[in-house]
Amino acid sequence: MQKNRIKLAIFDMDGLLIDSEKVYSEGWLVGIQHYKADLPEDIVYRMNGRSPKQNTALLNSYLHDEDLVQNIRKVRMNYFNDQLAQGKVDLKPFAKELLVKLKDNHYLTALATTTAQKNAQPILEHHDITALFDYTVFGDQVNEVKPAPDLYLNILEQANTSNQEAIILEDSLTGAEAGKNANVNVILIPDPVFTDVKAINDDNIIAVYSHLGETYPHFF
Repeated sequence: MQKNRIKLAIFDMDGLLIDSEKVYSEGWLVGIQHYKADLPEDIVYRMNGRSPKQNTALLNSYLHDEDLVQNIRKVRMNYFNDQLAQGKVDLKPFAKELLVKLKDNHYLTALATTTAQKNAQPILEHHDITALFDYTVFGDQVNEVKPAPDLYLNILEQANTSNQEAIILEDSLTGAEAGKNANVNVILIPDPVFTDVKAINDDNIIAVYSHLGETYPHFF
């Protein structure tokens, strides 16, 4: 792929731009411990990178108590919001710098996140990056979330851009699978919470890096 063909850079949010996955995990643990829920020890790590609907179904498959699952989720959200207010949910290295440089070089930028708008917007506003996106789509604005392609197809339609003129930046294999299902190439920057990156074999993953700063040669 030639970088001069790329017009649109599409970003995931949690784990890629925002160092939030570890805070989400901490919040789940706080909720589970608060309610003394009988769950496997590794359950929190299996929830990383998944949609709220998927995680609710996973918890309910063990607990068989929808009210308890929702109460655990409320504790997790309260914990996350407290950490955000205290300035403990950081941007990932080079996140804002890359977005600014893309805008300065006349690329289109987009955010495609599984997170619902009401939960994502405060995070974006806290870090003052909302205006750096030309297009956005949130998990509650599509029929199916990742690994379905809906989020990415929505962005391509908004931007009136072909799949060959776009590139996706993701931190999870679930997100990369969504990119493959949308027929868009992916740059993967795995979040440390994910342990499945050794399973990478998708031909649409064109590069794997340790941080966003290493992606610059694809654009500039």
